[in-house]
Amino acid sequence: NEKTNINIKDIMKYILYFDFAAIAVCIMMIAIYFSYRTLRTWQNRIFEAMLLCALVSSVMDPVTVYSTFYLPASFIPLNYFLNIVYALFLNGFPMLFFAFNISEIKERYEVTQYEMYMLVLPYLIEAALIITTPMSHLVLYMQPDGSYCRRMGISVLFAGAVYYYAVIVIFVIRNRKKIKRIQLMSVLFFMGVTLAASFLQFRYDHVLIAQFSISLSTILMYMTLKNPLEYRDFDTKTFNRSAMIKTAGDLIGGQKRFSVIGVQVEGIKFVSDKYGTDNGNRLLMMAAGYLTELNRKCLVFHISAVTKFAIIVPEGCDPEVLISKIKERFQTAFCINNAE
Repeated sequence: NEKTNINIKDIMKYILYFDFAAIAVCIMMIAIYFSYRTLRTWQNRIFEAMLLCALVSSVMDPVTVYSTFYLPASFIPLNYFLNIVYALFLNGFPMLFFAFNISEIKERYEVTQYEMYMLVLPYLIEAALIITTPMSHLVLYMQPDGSYCRRMGISVLFAGAVYYYAVIVIFVIRNRKKIKRIQLMSVLFFMGVTLAASFLQFRYDHVLIAQFSISLSTILMYMTLKNPLEYRDFDTKTFNRSAMIKTAGDLIGGQKRFSVIGVQVEGIKFVSDKYGTDNGNRLLMMAAGYLTELNRKCLVFHISAVTKFAIIVPEGCDPEVLISKIKERFQTAFCINNAE
């Protein structure tokens, strides 16, 4: 059940051309995704976790190779730790990929207990194998000289990935009328590429290509996300009415407690008529900016054409404190072009 030790000369070129390319793709996707402030929806949280798994596994892959071949044998515990971290993030990606596809159809509170078992249980089994491998040596074994060999547990991890991808294909095909065409095509395309890459790396352990296919999947999944600009109000740089309906619906469906503060900014029309529309818009932007910075845990929504805002206050934040701060601030004049 053991494989021969990896030849470092054969492996280095793949690290340079695949792992480093995967890291570059992940960093690019993180920069693109976080360039906009997005709603904290269940799907967005899953996508963020996918980005984290893709980046960490892509970084840890070359790190584990370098540590295995260059650290002295006395660092075997560290090598075990690095390989465990790498394997946990790598094998967590298929589970998150499944969750992402579920989120296209259902909100978090709509997921059944059976679906949660299907989602989480296989990964828990994989995680148990990975975490206990320093004692059991079921996944890999660090030899006394510091080199390592794969064990039969690797087959279980590969089977877990195949399970997730098979379930995803079945789930997407069954719900093909409810999902976007681009998601259906991206899932089916990605399945072929990822399974081929996973099998190639499983069969030829010196070909480190799995991370690159994973990083490419983040691009495909980003294309299926709801455009964050659809939830933005460009005049005030806050969220819009559609975003409020979505956020409130998710909170109500999830049976989470929250408060809503309504704010109407008076005097915008007077300033626009007397000092010009540009100054009226500046005043509105200043008011919206203050509300946004009031508490970063709260979300601010511009819900009318001009002057009305709503603030959703999550549980744990005192709305009365925020109301007092808003009243205190709006009793003080705003300064525009050195004029109050």
